[in-house]
Formats: sequence, structure tokens, C-alpha cells
Amino acid sequence: MSAQFSLIDELQEAIEGSSEAKRVETLRQVTDLFLSANKKLSEKQVAVFDNVLVHLVENVANSGLAELSERLQEINNAPINTIRRLANDDSITVAGPVLTRSTRLTSTDLIDIVRRKSEAHRYAISERVELDEKLTSALIEYGEARVLHRLSSNAGARFSEEGFAALLRKTEGHDEILEALGLRTDLPHAILRDVLSRANETLRERLIADAPAVLRESIEEILLLLSATVENSERRQKTARQTVQEVNRAGFLNESTVLNYAGQQQKDELAAALEMMTGSKFDFIQRALASEMRESTLIVCKAAGLGWPVAHAVLKLNPARLSASDLAALEHSYSKLTVAAAQRTLRFWQVKNSLAS
Repeated sequence: MSAQFSLIDELQEAIEGSSEAKRVETLRQVTDLFLSANKKLSEKQVAVFDNVLVHLVENVANSGLAELSERLQEINNAPINTIRRLANDDSITVAGPVLTRSTRLTSTDLIDIVRRKSEAHRYAISERVELDEKLTSALIEYGEARVLHRLSSNAGARFSEEGFAALLRKTEGHDEILEALGLRTDLPHAILRDVLSRANETLRERLIADAPAVLRESIEEILLLLSATVENSERRQKTARQTVQEVNRAGFLNESTVLNYAGQQQKDELAAALEMMTGSKFDFIQRALASEMRESTLIVCKAAGLGWPVAHAVLKLNPARLSASDLAALEHSYSKLTVAAAQRTLRFWQVKNSLAS
């Protein structure tokens, strides 16, 4: 016991001023003392150690802090303020171990770090054994491709249906994320259908090969339905094109006709008309009009030389509602957009799209 009291007596000196080596050694000794007795300590006693450690770590270099983080990462009653201090360190070498493994960090603690710290911090959090829905939603909002891929493949991560949908929206251009998402056994049926709709033939084959039996049955069933849907869509597209071509030959493919297609929710005829008027592909037009980025609808309509009433009617076909202020802002943008600028933008998008495919 005398050695322990001697150590406590030396703490103030270590905190107030001493060599780096002495501070690290003192930190190590206090940690040793805590770990030797932590299973017997009450929360009040742990708090005493916490108070000491919080002061010590402010005067220790990263190497010493990283060592402390490694030693405390899996201790269920580790000093909470010390853990929070380590988790918030700018150095991922220091923060990483406790971000990934410490049970002392709450979901609220972790969400705050997700919002404020680096992508490396977010990746460390995405590797935790368990992640609740609020935390995964924050990681989806702030994380980039590496974090989203790890999150998608983390079996211990839980997602709300909105979280799954948000993650799916971020998979464009990242087949590895789409694949990891498609192999999750907790994926809602509607989201799995959207995953398979986005997947190319190679990715679909990989999903069938790698999926567990219960999921493979669902994948094969959805793919059969998608195949039938594609065939039906192709038939509707062919019919719509024929209709619009006849209208054009009769000299009636004009703004009034396009406005009528939009007002009657004749989406295939609308896409066929805009295809002919802009020189873009039918599928490209459909994706642009359905995009959450409403400006894409404005670009297509302006490139076709159409006025705001038509653009407004086309915007209303998108299921996501617009507020009055958003609509006013879009109308203002449309009034400033020139036909030439819209056509240049449309050509660029199509070239970019062809290079990505």
C-alpha cells in the first residue's frame, strides 16, 4: 500500500511539470494500478482515477496516449471522461482503439464525433461490433465511400428503412458498396429490389453466387420480376416513341402537347417527346426527371426550349413534394438559365454517363 500512496503523492508533481518520460511513466503506473483493481472498484472509485488520468493525459505526447487507448479500449468500466478525451483526439492512432471497441462511449458521444472529426474517426466507429440506427444514419450522412462500404458489410450495424434508402442513394459508382448492401440478410424487400435494379449483370451474378440460401431465393425471385418489368417497360417505351413520332410527323409536337403529357401523367410519352426534342436517350431522360436533384428536370426542359409552365408540370410528377419557397427558387433559376447553357450541360452529362457505363 505504501507504494500506492507514494505514487499518488507524486501525481501533482507529474501533472505540474516534469520530463516527458516521467509523465509517461506516471501515466503508465496509474493505469497499471487501475487495471490491477478495476474489477473491484465502484463507479465512485473509478471516478477518482478518471480525475487523475484526465489531468495526466493533457501533458503526454501521442505515443503515450495511444498506449493508454490500447490498454483501456476493452475495459467495460474504464474511466469515462478519459475515454471521451481519447476518442476526441485528432490523432486516429490515439482515438481509433476506443472508438472501435470501448463500450463506455454512448451513441450520442459517437454521433458527435462522426459530425466533427475526420473520415478516419468515422471509419473506426464503423468497425464497432454494434451500431444503432441513429449512429448508422449519422455515418451515412457524413461518411465517404470507405466508411459506407465498411458500414454496409458490418453485420452488427442496424439501419432504419430510411437509413437503408439513404445508403442506397450513395452507392452510385461504387459497386463494392452496392454488393455489400445486397448481401445483407436484414435488407427490406423493397430496398433489395432497388439494389438489384441498379446492379449490372456481373454484380447480379456475384450476388447470387455469394448470398446465403434464404437470401438467394429472394434475389432470384426479384430478378425474374425485374426481367418481366424490363420487357414491359421496353414495350411501353416502343409504343410511346411511335405515338410521339406520329404526333411529330403531323406537326403537333409542341409545348402544348408536352404540357398535356405532363398534366395527364403520361410519363412514357413525355420522356419520348423530350428525347426527340433534346436528342438525349429515353432512359437518360427518365432518370433525369426522377432525380432528387430537381435542377436536372430544369436542364432537360430548358434544353428542349420549353417554358416554365411545362417545367413546373414536369416537376410535379416527381413524388417528393416541393415547398413554395423551393418552387420559387427553381422558377427563378429557370428564368436565368439559357437554352444554350442547358444544352451544353445536357451534352456533358451524357458524355459523363457513357464513360461511367
